[in-house]
Amino acid sequence: DAAGTGQLTLTEANCVDVIGTEQTISVAVEACACAAMDLTLNFDDNPDQTSWEILDANGLPVASGGAYTGAAGGSSTIETACLPDGCYELVVYDSGNDGMCPRRTSTVLTGINIASIGIGGVFNGIPRVGQNCGDYTLTDASGNVVATGGGRFGTSETNNFCIVGGVVQLQQSPDIYQRIDNDDFTNVNVYPNPAYEQITIEHNIQTDNDIQIAIMDVNGKMVQHLNATSNNSAISLNVNDLSSGIYFIQMIIDDKMITEKFVKK
Repeated sequence: DAAGTGQLTLTEANCVDVIGTEQTISVAVEACACAAMDLTLNFDDNPDQTSWEILDANGLPVASGGAYTGAAGGSSTIETACLPDGCYELVVYDSGNDGMCPRRTSTVLTGINIASIGIGGVFNGIPRVGQNCGDYTLTDASGNVVATGGGRFGTSETNNFCIVGGVVQLQQSPDIYQRIDNDDFTNVNVYPNPAYEQITIEHNIQTDNDIQIAIMDVNGKMVQHLNATSNNSAISLNVNDLSSGIYFIQMIIDDKMITEKFVKK
């Protein structure tokens, strides 16, 4: 991983298997590079409740930020993390347990139109503006959206992603692949986990197009790829030839992407 000078040994061979004399040359070795990832945070009225971290495939934090006690409600900030190739989890936290949304109240005032915080209304005859929820967007070195979320997610929200050469993988077109909300799918399940010879992906995805599926190792390298139709609610993948370790399944459905993690024994 360190920069310096190394030795490369070469042996020339031609098309009729004539072997030349072994040659050794010096080569410059560059240090392991990383690519800038930008995390844009648009706060709700409580930036002091928001924090985040990016975890590597072993669950160790490689970047973090927050809580933003000095930020004004409704403001924005951009954080930058430099990440080598690999697979990661972006986890956004809210200490108030209401996600990036203002906390609602349940006070009932007799004879007055209710104006609960966050939903607008009328208070003593004066219109009250509903408070906006916050959100976040993570983009790669090419400006592609890697993960996005926010709203009322509770204590935390997690997005999985893999990058190679500083960009999110399976980028087949200029389209932006968005994080898939839980509302879009009622069931995406990968089993068995850990796996030995085969994994099955159960889903209820509805699309007229093929589903692109790739298996990525912890370094972000694609080790398996296929297209599947959405007609089959269960997709089986042979993982017998994979080495033991942690892998990520990336599924692209139209203009959206979802990532699931599994362990190969």
